Amino acid sequence: TFHVSDFEPKHVRAIINRFSDRPASGNRWLRIFSILFRLAIEQDLIQTDPARDVRRLKEKAEGARAWTEVEVAQFQAHWPLGSRARTAFALLLYTGQRRSDVVKIGPACIKEGMIAVTQQKTGTSLMVPILKDLALALAATSDVKAYYLEVTPGRKPSSDSLGNLMKDWTLAAGLPPDLSAHGLRKT
Repeated sequence: TFHVSDFEPKHVRAIINRFSDRPASGNRWLRIFSILFRLAIEQDLIQTDPARDVRRLKEKAEGARAWTEVEVAQFQAHWPLGSRARTAFALLLYTGQRRSDVVKIGPACIKEGMIAVTQQKTGTSLMVPILKDLALALAATSDVKAYYLEVTPGRKPSSDSLGNLMKDWTLAAGLPPDLSAHGLRKT
């Protein structure tokens, strides 16, 4: 049995490494140790946190799954050209951009058959070609002001609201609940 003052980084590391086959569990234990040691420092039981410099275990995240061709076709069959759902879908699928960038796309972004995008996350400026299916979707979108996906005139929707809307539209089209806007980037 160890007293909290007996712990050294090598002890924490040895315990965490036992979870190499379950890295999320190991990292959860590391967080618990950090909380415990922070409390011990506040109680003057130890001077430093022995878990502070212990590296987290590398987790291999699956992330969002790509949509299948059948799922893409089913969404498009359910939502007609001109609907907000179809416009959002086309912008996500045919530009490969994140939600945070898609919500900022409007007619002013179109230059010579391309969409000018400055990515929010990376700051990278891109010229994205407008593919035929995207051109059809944008042409069918009526009453466009500043942004293709605006709800309130002059205000772009938030990327969170777009994610929630895509989830609702996907379910309404009879598609599985694990599909997401981010999955369209992978598609």
